[in-house]
Order: sequence, then C-alpha cells, then structure tokens
Amino acid sequence: MTRHDQQILFTALAFLAVVQKDGEKATEGSAQKVMMLAKLLGEFCAENVPSSILPISSINDDKDAAAKVDTVIERHIKELRQNQTTILPEDKASLMQMYVRLQFRKIHRINAVLFSEISAPKLADHVLSQLDEEIEYQEGLS
Repeated sequence: MTRHDQQILFTALAFLAVVQKDGEKATEGSAQKVMMLAKLLGEFCAENVPSSILPISSINDDKDAAAKVDTVIERHIKELRQNQTTILPEDKASLMQMYVRLQFRKIHRINAVLFSEISAPKLADHVLSQLDEEIEYQEGLS
C-alpha cells in the first residue's frame, strides 16, 4: 500500500468515526476533526504496525493479486448470503489480504459518495490538506 493509499484509508476511517460520533450532519469543525484523527491514525500505525505486514497491503497495487483476493471475497459473500455462514482461511496472511482488500473497496465506495457530493473548491481544500500532510510525513522521515 502506498503512502497515499494509507492516507486515504486513515482519512476514510477518521471520517467514519467522526460521522458516527457527530451524527450524519456535518458540523463546522468536522473536516478538521477528520484530518486530525487521520493524522493520529497514521502516527499510531507507524509506531505500532510491524513493517512485515505492510507488503501484504500492496495487494491493491497488483491487479492480478487483487483479482484473486476479490474472487475469494466474493465466494465468501456468496456463502454468507446462501448459508449465513462461511469458513474463513485460518492463516493470518490470507486473512490480512482479505481485510486490506475489503478496506480498499470500502474506501472506494466512500469516495464515490464523497466525490458526488463535494464541490470542486472543497475538494481542492482536501487535496491541499493531504499535500501538507504528505510534506510533513516526508520531512519526518528525513
């Protein structure tokens, strides 16, 4: 998963947390809360997620690998719909691949809604904020 993908994921998760806490009605400070929480999520993961896990998230960058995981996910969805149960793989690597891919798909659904409802100037504000965070991250690495 690229740094940009991580930022999208952290922002989407923060957005969900703020929406759940504040309700569906956005308040004046909602965007700022989302950005602050996304930054905290990134910092937490940078400190607490073992680096050995990160390459698995590149599943979203490899179309063939993503398609294979999507096939597995769709099989489990079909089983759950038909039987209300499914047997997940027991190995952690497979579970992590499924989890990361499901999170990626969720982010794309959230972005589809966001992009259909947000104005270009507001989206530009979000892009500038993401660029600022990227600069802060890169400067923190050096």
